[in-house]
Amino acid sequence: MGPTEEYNCLDSCIYSHHDDPGQDYCFKSGSLKTECEDSLRIRKNLTLLTNQEKSDLLHALIEAKKSGSYTGPKIYGQANNNSQDFNSNYDAATTFHGYPGLCPRNTQSPAKDEGGGCCIHGYSTFLPWHRLFMIQLEDALRSNEKYKHVTLPYWDWTHEFYELPDLVRAPFIDDPIAPDTYLQNPFYHSWIPGSPLQGTPTPRYTKRSPNALINYTHHHCPDPLDKTNCPYLNRTEQYPNQTVLGDLVLFALEENTYESFETQIEFPHNQFHNQLGLLPKNITDNPNDCLKNRNSDCYPYTMENTYYSSYDPIFLIFHTMVDFQWAIFQALQKYRGIPSASECYPGFAHNLAPFSDDFNNNPATK
Repeated sequence: MGPTEEYNCLDSCIYSHHDDPGQDYCFKSGSLKTECEDSLRIRKNLTLLTNQEKSDLLHALIEAKKSGSYTGPKIYGQANNNSQDFNSNYDAATTFHGYPGLCPRNTQSPAKDEGGGCCIHGYSTFLPWHRLFMIQLEDALRSNEKYKHVTLPYWDWTHEFYELPDLVRAPFIDDPIAPDTYLQNPFYHSWIPGSPLQGTPTPRYTKRSPNALINYTHHHCPDPLDKTNCPYLNRTEQYPNQTVLGDLVLFALEENTYESFETQIEFPHNQFHNQLGLLPKNITDNPNDCLKNRNSDCYPYTMENTYYSSYDPIFLIFHTMVDFQWAIFQALQKYRGIPSASECYPGFAHNLAPFSDDFNNNPATK
């Protein structure tokens, strides 16, 4: 397939601008110019990655996690002001979400986490904030010149699954283009830099509870006598034969206003986070204790804890799916004949911290 077919160009004409000789352009419907090659990012379904793309993704994250790879503005926050703790490209990018707290409570941002976390939830800018964040993370993986073409895939977790994708499942993984090469899997977990919490289990690695998530998607609750921690299990009659998460996403896509869609799409997003992070603080503890008292009896460095969730590399392929869901809604609105200009977007006129702050030197998200 040539570039004109790949990018749905109207014809085979590829042209360049005299002031931008490094990029190629073509015409699409409406005569809008579309940049080709490196400047156009196309997210692929995780299952459709070629061996080369998967290998590049693994090695890009390995490089991004290397100490000393980050040379941008110093990163420090409310919970940790030692910028040397955030000297890898991956750690520097993921700090924008929660720990160490780049957004103190006196910020103008709607994000006013007690610990200074910047991520926005339960507000209309949840989706644009996280769209910027995914680009920030993706560019961290692109920071090595060899992998500047890497684009994050999305994992469609609305479909039925019985285990996590092999990309994130095990501590070691075969290099797809060199089967005899065994890699320490950078997508399996991440180290929490610095000393974020005293008195917590060490070493401070992110952890997951895949069985809790899998059981939830198949309509099972860890505590069948108390389903308060398993909301929405009875909503699946709306769309028969769907997983719980798939049903919730389809329900959200039925909305025809942005505000309603944003509210509804956070439900499956939140349940993914909560179920995957349902982990007792100590391996010998009763998981039901964590269910009943998440703040004190749960292991802190999981997807359930907003302050640390983005350090888990599964965040990379999970949240690209959330962004894809928003893109589907945007396409549906066009199909419904509802112009974007007619929608109400509270907060969209405000700057989104910390992207608008001095911490950020990425022109794509500034």
